[in-house]
Amino acid sequence: MADAGEQWAVVYEPLQELKADGPWETRREEFVAKLPDAQDPAIGAFLHHLDELTDDQRTDLLRTEEADTVLYGYLEEFSDSESSESSESGTWADFVATNAEYWDGEEDTWDTFREWFVYEAYQAGFGEPSAALFAELDTQDIDSRIATFGREGGTVAKRKRGTDGGGADKRRKTTATSSNPGKDTDTKPAPRTSGRLKKKAEDALLVPPTLTVTIDREGVATQIWAQAQNIGFHMVVTLTTAAGTPQAIDALYELRQYARDAFDRGQPNVQALTGWALDGPFQPPYGGGISTVNNNNIQFDDHPGFSAASQIAANEWLHTYQVDFYWVVTRLADNMTWSSPAVSNTVVSVYNAGANAPVTYVTGGDHVWNVDNFV
Repeated sequence: MADAGEQWAVVYEPLQELKADGPWETRREEFVAKLPDAQDPAIGAFLHHLDELTDDQRTDLLRTEEADTVLYGYLEEFSDSESSESSESGTWADFVATNAEYWDGEEDTWDTFREWFVYEAYQAGFGEPSAALFAELDTQDIDSRIATFGREGGTVAKRKRGTDGGGADKRRKTTATSSNPGKDTDTKPAPRTSGRLKKKAEDALLVPPTLTVTIDREGVATQIWAQAQNIGFHMVVTLTTAAGTPQAIDALYELRQYARDAFDRGQPNVQALTGWALDGPFQPPYGGGISTVNNNNIQFDDHPGFSAASQIAANEWLHTYQVDFYWVVTRLADNMTWSSPAVSNTVVSVYNAGANAPVTYVTGGDHVWNVDNFV
């Protein structure tokens, strides 16, 4: 697989042109057309990331060098995939022995090295031993850190800097090409902050998701005795993870909706308030346009009430209607759950001896909750 630095030399100029003004779809097509390998998985991941942003978020990103950092991060991720797989099949001692040497034993390169090492350990399945190791290392001076790495099977070449004066060589890619090794090109050097992008991905996992609920009236304002009519609500429920979260949301969480309702459609068509129950398709597996999922969102598009096949029929009257909801988020890592407060929506329409009468809707309001305090 091509080195990330070599790939960067190829994609740099098309990326700068992608930052120009104009319709996103047009710029996207032009960007892809200029690439020798538009099917490269790193390019696909980068474009998917941009597609998932709002227009304003995408514009803000492309106005800065953060776009360079994002793309280079994907190039690193996919170019290193083979070595990551190799690490996963080895032991923790093998991992330390392979990667400890990328620190040069200098204090001013420690944070950069630490950031990179912890990310690579997480990707290779060594998140827990890595966290324990660095909890110890961060309290030590340089000589003690070197000794601790030795105890774990790694070797640090103390104070043997490379010519660029940095440590963590894997993170300091050059723009030299295979045909001109060691020569500078006109391409801007690859971003040195790609490790920060990876750190942001780790940090994103620590940010609680949010649950957003919006509810609008969806039905007639006036009930007419002799006509079939729609009376109800439109409710959109969205669970969202932080931008930069490395796993897809449905690999981290599950979202379920619970409901209860009551109505009076005239005797004998009267239902007392039911008990809480899991609400039909609003649970895994998501799909069908009713419950959908993408990388950072699980969304329910619900239309509670009386419409389509369940309309209020001609010569029938809806006196009252109540429908209540709450939502449960399950964190898949430990199966702990978070539950929202309940939200109630009501309809009242006073029968007027067959004459038209207003319909009063009261929604449960719009809400945004931080999904934390799992139990």
